[in-house]
Amino acid sequence: METITICNRKGGTGKTVTALNLGASLKAEGYKVLYVDLDSQRNLTRTLTAQESKQNSFSLLVKETEDAKRCIIETPEGDLIPGAEQLASVDRLGVGLDVLKNALTPVKKKYDYIIIDTPAVNSLCVINAFICSNSLIIPVQADLYSLYALEDEYKVIDQIRKKYNRFLKIQGILLTRYQANAKLSKLIKESFEEEAKELGTRLFDTVIRENITIKESLLYCKSVINYKPKSNGAKDYRSFTVEYLKRKGQ
Repeated sequence: METITICNRKGGTGKTVTALNLGASLKAEGYKVLYVDLDSQRNLTRTLTAQESKQNSFSLLVKETEDAKRCIIETPEGDLIPGAEQLASVDRLGVGLDVLKNALTPVKKKYDYIIIDTPAVNSLCVINAFICSNSLIIPVQADLYSLYALEDEYKVIDQIRKKYNRFLKIQGILLTRYQANAKLSKLIKESFEEEAKELGTRLFDTVIRENITIKESLLYCKSVINYKPKSNGAKDYRSFTVEYLKRKGQ
């Protein structure tokens, strides 16, 4: 069983879209998938279901609900522990660092993959995700601000790995919204490749090209994998998933 956190402290890099389509691709391959939404904006939850739930990831973090099974909602894209607006207050409430890890332990045997979507801020939500995960995937856009954010993100990851979770591994950095014909994108990609080596990881060979179909799929509350399977967006995310599975096996 693998627990994957999708993270980047910079907003707008495609974390939620990557979480959704990685999960959908894995599900299409026959794997059992559980999504966990830790973002107070709840974009993953809103995409997967219109259903409101009083038992959610916030309930688990503050221990209002001890049983993760009671928080799970079934959706066409996979099972989901929904997010909540109150997640924004987790730091103020002083939530413990390993609460999520303990809460998810009883349900892990039911799933092949747990995919955690995180907010664009280093908070106790993100730290909880890091502590309970085996793998990290960092989506980035081909711009300098994403490169700067990556350097800061790594400092936190390294601290968590040294103090709390030595099994935490950055599986790779994923370029999203990539414009292959743009000269700047190619230059930035080279910079990310160099940075990835310094951080002890790699850039995924697959890039997620800029694609309007990905945005359309969210309007219909679907992954692009299930919305338009033959689109470039779906092809890119399937290719990325295959690459991730191969890399994980190395």
